[in-house]
Amino acid sequence: MTTMRRVVFVWTAAVIALAGTTGVAHAQYGARPMGSTSSAVGEDYHAEVSLGFWTPERDIQVASQSLGIIGTGPQAVAHVHAMRVVRPDIDSVVVAGRTPEHVSRVVHELVAAGENVTSGTYADAAACDIVCSATRSNAALFGRSDVRPGTHINLVGSYRPDLREVAADLVAASTVAVDDISAAKAEAGDLALAVDEGVWRWDRIAGDLTDLAAGRLRRTSDDEITLFKSVGLAVQDLAIAQRAASAAGIIEA
Repeated sequence: MTTMRRVVFVWTAAVIALAGTTGVAHAQYGARPMGSTSSAVGEDYHAEVSLGFWTPERDIQVASQSLGIIGTGPQAVAHVHAMRVVRPDIDSVVVAGRTPEHVSRVVHELVAAGENVTSGTYADAAACDIVCSATRSNAALFGRSDVRPGTHINLVGSYRPDLREVAADLVAASTVAVDDISAAKAEAGDLALAVDEGVWRWDRIAGDLTDLAAGRLRRTSDDEITLFKSVGLAVQDLAIAQRAASAAGIIEA
């Protein structure tokens, strides 16, 4: 009699750091935490520039005390931790998602970390000072009427031209920046669908991460709605891998 054994295959992914001259592996990173950190750090940086820097004409410092999180995957908690780095004055977090059980899990994890967190609707989260959305939605979860003047929005969820997290009217009302313009045109459904609907154009992209780092892109008023659309860049993963390996003493800084 033959005994059949059940075999379970687990699909996972990793990022491996190799020496450029010898090909020797120096470090291995989990792809999921790497991706969560990379996206959160990029949006964290854009939030800091958009909300807290100044223009030559006058200082503009937008108070950011509430944070809305839309989505309940690994990015949810990562974004709260990242925003806390540059916005320590955040005093409340609202979490919204499709599945109540998943929302409760994220809320409990953040409460355990010391955050003041409540669950809410998509509109509740969108009404916060900073909004981070990380879902795989194919329909808009919030629009212009849900967002207050001066809000900063981070979009990281939609990764195909047919997916979207926000309505076209919100894109049209925002100053839009991306991590990379070519990548955004290929993958950013929130922007591509706004173009298809005739309310926005690709030439309205205000800049990318390079422009932000160089100081060429700044908030121009307290009421300006700023939106950062990220589709993810390999160079962000590389930068994080280098910093982590350096901090661990694996490579020299």
